[in-house]
Amino acid sequence: MSAIIIDDPQLDAKQTIPRRYDWIDGLRAVCALTVVLQHFRGPSFGLGYYAVIVFMVISGFCLMIPVAKTDNLAGGYLGFMGRRARRILPPYYAALALCVAVDLWTGLLGGDMHKFVRDVEGHVLIVHDLNIPNWPMTIASICSPMWSIALEWHVYFMFPIYAWLFRKCGAVKSTAFILLGWYAVDQWNNYVPFGLTRVSFYWFFALGMLASFTVFSKSRESERLRSLRWGMITLAMLGVASYCIISKADSSMPDFFHDGAVALFACALMTWLALNETRLKSILSTPILAWVGSWSYSLYLVHYVFLAIQLHFFPHIPPPYFIPAALVLGYLFHLVFERPFMKRQKRVLSKSPPAELPGMASST
Repeated sequence: MSAIIIDDPQLDAKQTIPRRYDWIDGLRAVCALTVVLQHFRGPSFGLGYYAVIVFMVISGFCLMIPVAKTDNLAGGYLGFMGRRARRILPPYYAALALCVAVDLWTGLLGGDMHKFVRDVEGHVLIVHDLNIPNWPMTIASICSPMWSIALEWHVYFMFPIYAWLFRKCGAVKSTAFILLGWYAVDQWNNYVPFGLTRVSFYWFFALGMLASFTVFSKSRESERLRSLRWGMITLAMLGVASYCIISKADSSMPDFFHDGAVALFACALMTWLALNETRLKSILSTPILAWVGSWSYSLYLVHYVFLAIQLHFFPHIPPPYFIPAALVLGYLFHLVFERPFMKRQKRVLSKSPPAELPGMASST
């Protein structure tokens, strides 16, 4: 999960794409706080994983906004990846260094220094979400939340390809192709020693792009999609997602589709909120939620540090008592390691001329 500002926009003095949407920040804050509660209250809370799914849909939604509005990807493929690297990697590596230091300080190594070193190597290379033969590491070994950062980083490599598919094949067909393709990869993973983990998230990201395309594109397909009754669709998907979450432990349905129901709900919800002024949108746009959402990436990265400290030094104190301290640490971390790069990104964006995606010369 990374915080998105409405990243990679092709903005000039005449364009008016907002750099932030308060309700998106509010939704991001709700998801981040859900993850924090999961970790500090234990598996009984059980919703943190689904919040990460929503985070992935939010990421696809935000990154697609400027492409849906302008049919351009500023700086092309390399420019896009460079901006994403500047945005998420400095806080990631700072948080990784902090987590490693805390692990060494608290002695949470399990007595196997060789494995710990290999785990650190995997996190430095951002490959700890991959199944690699003869590499004894676990996806959540150094800091539990960091598995999704590696996953999202790899999803970014697919974004320009997804955007190109949307233009060439249409948004709905492309999303269906992406679903089928990644489901095939998911099945292939069962028979080979090397593979991706959580491949369904590559599809969830595309669902966010679909929602953004529906809201912001000027194509005929998006006009048809906007005419749907998104309030009813959101309500229906909420029921389906709730059933899938409740019945997941007893169901034989693959996780790919159980989790997909939550992603489809998030896609419908974001489309409905973006197209309508609702009470829920007003709540998510409240200043406190929007403010927390603006530094939710830092909170997500470092809140687990306080949990490690509590487990080691204060095991008799209930973990929820440390949530305020985790929030303070998250905000301070944001001020030092995240916000400077957010400001730098705004300066870099103003210097990057838009580069047209293949096949986007004509309007649809």
